[in-house]
Amino acid sequence: MLEVLPTPGRPCMFHFVKDMVLQYGYGAITVALAIECAGLLIPGETIFFVSAVYASTTHHLNIFAVVAAAIAGAIIGNFIGFGLGRLIGAPLLTRYGWRIGLTHKRMALGRYLFRKHGGKVVFFSRFVSVLRSFNALLAGASEMPFRNFVSWTIIGGVAWPVAHGTFAYVLGNTASRLSGRFQIVLGLLVVAGVVLILRFVKRNECRLEELALRSEQFEKHV
Repeated sequence: MLEVLPTPGRPCMFHFVKDMVLQYGYGAITVALAIECAGLLIPGETIFFVSAVYASTTHHLNIFAVVAAAIAGAIIGNFIGFGLGRLIGAPLLTRYGWRIGLTHKRMALGRYLFRKHGGKVVFFSRFVSVLRSFNALLAGASEMPFRNFVSWTIIGGVAWPVAHGTFAYVLGNTASRLSGRFQIVLGLLVVAGVVLILRFVKRNECRLEELALRSEQFEKHV
């Protein structure tokens, strides 16, 4: 997280975001988050966060409008990312996945895991930088059911901006110092969770692959 308050020798993100939002309106927040959530690593979260802090400390922005703009951007971006993953990611993995060890069975396993647990991934990745940019692409490439994706995208797309925006607005500039630590702790917890899941999958890979293949064959005949 970039510094919100001016500090000697550092660019002031606070004034940059203030000028951008005041010039282009709340739509700037929507566009920035939509691009970030569609798969590009731009500072959409930082723009949203600083806007909420600016609303808290100056009241020149409406915090409800800031959060609403963030919700719109997060949801729109996820839909774009999912579409790109489905249209481009899945065919590429099918054609070239074997070059990086993604066999037919492993790809079936990935699709199976996203069908069973993709909703949790879509929701919780909202709260972690970087993962927020790629979760929709991965969901689309893994052929996560669209109906399930829509529901969890909307839930996460509302929960994260409300929680993040409220945190920034209530604590004001203090939030800029706490947010970085919170992101680190949350990121470490997510990494630990991913490691545990990968270890479980590795130990049970053959059994899970066969289960995934049987599940796909059953769905084709239903």
